[in-house]
Amino acid sequence: MTSTPIGGELMDLFVEETRQMIAEMRQGLATLAERQDSDDVSATQKVLVRCAHTIAGSSGMAGFDDLQELARGLEQVLRKQAEAREVDVSLLQPLSEAIDACEYLLNGERIDHTKALNHLAGATPEGLRRG
Repeated sequence: MTSTPIGGELMDLFVEETRQMIAEMRQGLATLAERQDSDDVSATQKVLVRCAHTIAGSSGMAGFDDLQELARGLEQVLRKQAEAREVDVSLLQPLSEAIDACEYLLNGERIDHTKALNHLAGATPEGLRRG
């Protein structure tokens, strides 16, 4: 954390809701892996994009800058997949690792989140926009 974080009940709410979204993202990835050609794919992709977007926004307000940056990278990759209306199975592992890294950061663990970002960027032909 590098920004001025929120405190008290708001921080507790942020952590609780972010944990729920991380769990929802894990379930969504499992759904995509199992049902790559079903009608559930589009709805699942929308949920994944929404979760990543929400985590990115709320993390910034809570002072979790590294989590915010990682969630933005996740959102970019997930949004591109949703817009393409496809599931690139080669992205499932890097996405899963990035979601794990989000949880580590939320738990206050000191990790190099740029490794997960670089893995995501390396798995996508166009890379990630940073900044």
